[in-house]
Amino acid sequence: MSGSSENDVFVSYFELPRDGFLEPIKLIDTGIGFSVYKQSHKKGFKSLFRVYMRNAEKNSPDPIKHLFASASFGMESGDGIVISSNVWKRSSYDPIDINSDDFYYNIQSNKFFYKSVEIHAFEILRMLNRWHTKTQKPLMGFWLRFKIFFFHFILASCFKFLFYCVSILQYLLTGQWVKIFDNIKELGNRTGYQPTRLNVTPSKTLKIFEYEVDTWIALIYSLVHIITFLILEYLNVKPQILRIIFGNSFLTLVYVLPTLGFTNAVLPALLKKNKELHPLLQLIQNLYFYAQGSVQIRDLNYRNIATGIIIITLLIYLGWLLM
Repeated sequence: MSGSSENDVFVSYFELPRDGFLEPIKLIDTGIGFSVYKQSHKKGFKSLFRVYMRNAEKNSPDPIKHLFASASFGMESGDGIVISSNVWKRSSYDPIDINSDDFYYNIQSNKFFYKSVEIHAFEILRMLNRWHTKTQKPLMGFWLRFKIFFFHFILASCFKFLFYCVSILQYLLTGQWVKIFDNIKELGNRTGYQPTRLNVTPSKTLKIFEYEVDTWIALIYSLVHIITFLILEYLNVKPQILRIIFGNSFLTLVYVLPTLGFTNAVLPALLKKNKELHPLLQLIQNLYFYAQGSVQIRDLNYRNIATGIIIITLLIYLGWLLM
């Protein structure tokens, strides 16, 4: 049986269109699968559902195939949707982007399963839609809306702040300025997206009296002198030799050039070796993307536990402060 006819058979089991789901669109970038739109009650918006089998999964000898399913919400744009952009702002009551890999398809018996339970093919879309639109329920969706706010805003902001703190330390150690990727906003929380690299800006150079030095070296050099000055002022210590040097432009130049050159030669050798914080920055960035990203169905229980632990810890800490 050819791949196209296999896909036709697969799609036919979902009996589309029905219950608000429109005509299915066959996917050409996966082994077997389709996408389908569902109109939203919010004017000008709709949801995109995808159910598919990856090429590697299709070619495996096991007759039970892993299915990947996702649901995304966005503003209508031509024949598609804009999932996330500056054009519209997502409300806490809007459907959430969600995905699951807990569905299976037996190509021999043409039966579908959720985990180990046999289900009708259309039940995949029905279950996805139920999870996808849970935030629209005023009472039943309150806890989920709270968790999304906690993860997408509070926790993500904490990870972003921590990233920049470590990034500043990275800059002071190596001269590399590392920025966090915000591609997740540009890609619209694309299902399954995983950041695999860091946004590293190489160290720039600065010319001082035709002498070229790395900008971060000049920054550290200046910071050391400023901190030393403030400490001496605080202790009311004013060495006569320093007053003579910095009171004369020629002597100041004679002092700065050799000491800056020495710093530029020695400091990189001392700090750069084995001082890259890229693994830590990568971990923090991945945590940031996890907090910001689309919801994985199996993660909902983990997020329940994580949110509960954090809230209980905060309550215990608050109680300790009030005692």
